[in-house]
Amino acid sequence: GKDAYPRSMNMGYTVGAFAKTSLFGSRTGMTFGLNYLQAGAIDNAPLNPLYKETNVRLNYLQGEFYFSSDIKFIELCGGLYLNSALSGKKSITKADGTTSSSDIKFGIYSENGDEMHRTDFGYTLKTIVNISKLKLILGYYKGFDNISTVVEENVQNKVFTAAIAFPIF
Repeated sequence: GKDAYPRSMNMGYTVGAFAKTSLFGSRTGMTFGLNYLQAGAIDNAPLNPLYKETNVRLNYLQGEFYFSSDIKFIELCGGLYLNSALSGKKSITKADGTTSSSDIKFGIYSENGDEMHRTDFGYTLKTIVNISKLKLILGYYKGFDNISTVVEENVQNKVFTAAIAFPIF
């Protein structure tokens, strides 16, 4: 099996739009969303012993689809997402304190120097609190598959979100 190494979160942001429709009355809904998502991680134990830390930041175009159920002013949601990487950057801090950065190479073969798969597919869970027209959102996205092309490494997207949303139509 592949090993998982200690990582910490790297703060990012999400900008997007959603369209919701009601199903089976007003308590159940189906939502489609399109987002620009920035995510990343800080690897505190890189595979290369000469590195002290690796900081990765990925920019995705994300499509998501989920069902929701309304309980008074709270919506409980669950569904799927599909990410396509637009770009990525990594910054490496070596043991001697020097830092270098480079673009991430997307593809499927580590033999070609590819570092990460371009696409990611997973599930999403959200809780939405509706206060008048304002929505407070807590969400979790978890990838199903390894996005790294490096054999010794197991990297799955795990994204926690806190958001504020409001309807424009």
